[in-house]
Amino acid sequence: MIIVERSILTSSLFQEIRMKPIMLSLILSLGFGSTSAVAQSNLPADIAKGATSFKARCGACHTVTSTDGAMAPTLKGVVGTKAGTRSKTFKYSPAMQKAAPVWTMSNLDKWLASPQAMIPGSRMMTVVPNPQDRANIIAFLKTQK
Repeated sequence: MIIVERSILTSSLFQEIRMKPIMLSLILSLGFGSTSAVAQSNLPADIAKGATSFKARCGACHTVTSTDGAMAPTLKGVVGTKAGTRSKTFKYSPAMQKAAPVWTMSNLDKWLASPQAMIPGSRMMTVVPNPQDRANIIAFLKTQK
C-alpha cells in the first residue's frame, strides 16, 4: 500500500481525482501497472513476510480476527468468498456490492494491484504495486481461516 501525505489528500488535484474514479483508475494503472503477477507467474510466496506486510500495509484498516476493523471489514476467511457480502456490520460501497467478485488468488492480486481499476467506485484507495508483496499478503490471507 502507498502512504500518502496529508497535504496531497487535500490538494485540488487529489480532490478532482477523487471525484473521477475513472481518471484515478487510469492514473493508478499507468503508475503501477494492472498486470496480475500472481495470475501470470508462480511467485514463491512467503507467509511470514505476508503477515508482516499485511500488518504494515493493511492492518490500520483491516483485521484477521472475527471483528471488523475501524474502517474496513475483517479479512479472516476472505479467500474464496464473495466480496461485499461477508460482514454483517461493515457498509460496503455500492460498487463493491454490485461487482461482488469471488476473492480468488487472481482476483485478490488484481484488487491489491489497483482496486479502482478492478472495481471503479470502490472505497479502497491503497495499492500494493510490488507483485512479490501481493503474493506474500495473499499467501498469508489464505492461512487466516
